[in-house]
Amino acid sequence: MKTILTLFISFVSTLTFSQTSIPSYGQVTNEEINLKECSFDKSANAIVLLDIAQSTYSEEYELITTRRIKLKILKEAGLEYGNVTLYYQHKEDFENLTDIQAIVHTIDDKGVPNSIELDKKSIFKNRVNEIHSEVKFALPNVKVGTIIEYSYVSKMKSWDGLNEWEFQREIPTLYSKYDLNILPGLVFQYKIHKNTALPIDIQAPRNEGKISYAMSNIPGLREEPYMDAPKDYKQRVEFQISEFTTSYGAKRKFTNTWADLNREMLSSPMLGRAIEKNLGKDIEILKQVAIFPSEFDKMKAIHNYVRKSFTWNGRHGFYAIDGIKKAWDSKTGSAAEINLTMLNLLREAGLNADPLLVSERDNGKVSADYPFAYQFNLVVAFVTIGDKKYVLDGTDKLTPPELIPFNLVNTNAFLLSKKNSRMIQLNSQGKTWKTTLSITCDLDENGIVRGKAYENNFDYVRYAKLSRYNREGKTKYIEKYLLKEETDLVVDSLVVTNLDTDSLPFHQEYNFTVSTTANGNYRILPLNIFPEFGKNPFVSDIRFTNIDFGTPIDQSLTQMIRIPAGMKPEALPKNITLIMPDKSISLTRASVYDDKINTIVIRQRLEIAKPVFTSDEYASVKEFFKKMMDMLREPLVLKSK
Repeated sequence: MKTILTLFISFVSTLTFSQTSIPSYGQVTNEEINLKECSFDKSANAIVLLDIAQSTYSEEYELITTRRIKLKILKEAGLEYGNVTLYYQHKEDFENLTDIQAIVHTIDDKGVPNSIELDKKSIFKNRVNEIHSEVKFALPNVKVGTIIEYSYVSKMKSWDGLNEWEFQREIPTLYSKYDLNILPGLVFQYKIHKNTALPIDIQAPRNEGKISYAMSNIPGLREEPYMDAPKDYKQRVEFQISEFTTSYGAKRKFTNTWADLNREMLSSPMLGRAIEKNLGKDIEILKQVAIFPSEFDKMKAIHNYVRKSFTWNGRHGFYAIDGIKKAWDSKTGSAAEINLTMLNLLREAGLNADPLLVSERDNGKVSADYPFAYQFNLVVAFVTIGDKKYVLDGTDKLTPPELIPFNLVNTNAFLLSKKNSRMIQLNSQGKTWKTTLSITCDLDENGIVRGKAYENNFDYVRYAKLSRYNREGKTKYIEKYLLKEETDLVVDSLVVTNLDTDSLPFHQEYNFTVSTTANGNYRILPLNIFPEFGKNPFVSDIRFTNIDFGTPIDQSLTQMIRIPAGMKPEALPKNITLIMPDKSISLTRASVYDDKINTIVIRQRLEIAKPVFTSDEYASVKEFFKKMMDMLREPLVLKSK
């Protein structure tokens, strides 16, 4: 038996855990009963006490995995973990879940333990989509202090299902272990993703055909502002099978290089060959674009046709499972079916268009060093016109061809091509998140500020806010995106323009009122009343993930405030420039008072030149935002003359 174990990791601990014997299924220890909080993640609502699995093989070379999970509810917010969902791949009967059992351990008010086993009638199976199904069950009598334990067996037709083991989830894990009894004749690689501060124990006894991975005391990975996909930061081990030799000596090779992946995808009837499929004769859109002299106009017309004519069913992926003819006829389908249909049309129109495998930002990063197909979750169109490159997604109803879709910015993609397959880095190509907000207002004698706001949104923010407006409608859009909880700001008469003109900013105009506070001869007027310069997103003491703004940010605000003749500013907001040492973030503010017309003008601008900051840079970013928000929260203080 030949086994290749390749380790890509910055640090691996050589220490082994002195793990005490694991209690049998259905048993709880006094330590588990007395546990009130997680010592290494004190804010956790629940904790995984145990997550262990063993994978082996059957005589038919099936992949059989037995898994057992044990967790405890620590707070009321953790009661949701009493509802369990298990996913599996039902297509072509590839996977089945059996031997599902669960037990709930509780302690009554008198300290008497009580255990309730799951009623098999409470287990339900549902089909999620054409590929995946789910098993769901709700455990009875779950409350704070409850210990939940469940187990199941996964049986897969082949070892193609050996993908990864995750040690970490959104709640902390006390102990996680995966034992792999390797199928004879299997050649594979593995890749460890982990924080250098967390040790891992890897045991691979020589000549035994086994390997195990174990970690303990793993903090939960929860949502953080402007974070990448949680998957990118989970402690985990990934597997890639490269070759399998049967007992008869027959060899089956799997994708092991990017060139292998390229050939496999282009030869697949569900991807490469689907692009070449004949969709029919006299296709109207092709007849229309045939007379266009510009390749860009042809591309744009086909792109617009697809995204306006087709309905996306919400499913991602890069394979057209049922081909593209069905999607073409029904004008509905998965993202793969829609985008491969669009690629077909682009090529029929004579354009240089190839499929591009991508991983959306919330799906996780793609490692260029490891040719795993499952790193990707979508296929889009990559079009070359002269020296210009365009990335088109037919399910994106708003983003024009000139912009890389925002969910793909700052990602790696793989171009499938017979002549020039390669890894491509996608970025915003100089486009930004740019907003200009201009305020004109008057303070009346009763301390009420009445004014008008003019807001222009350019590039990426144009499509983000336009999407919100289309999705929410005017009333909810005002409530969710224009009001601020800390003030009594009232917005009315919202008017939006330039909805259908990509070359113009998304323009908003609205009237507003907000009150001020009186203190003797003084009147205090809040300045930071608009969400564009809202709450500080970086308040946590530590951060596990990178900060990914997506694109550079450019936000400017001009406020012109007319005050009553009987008042004057006690002190103007200070002129200030706040800037990071590497000049990656800066904030400027300037104030002017014209006593002839009793008007104050305040201009401020926030610029974030670098779209991504690593977790190691978090402390400096946090400090900058703290100083910035302290400055922006300073009110305008007026005094009676």
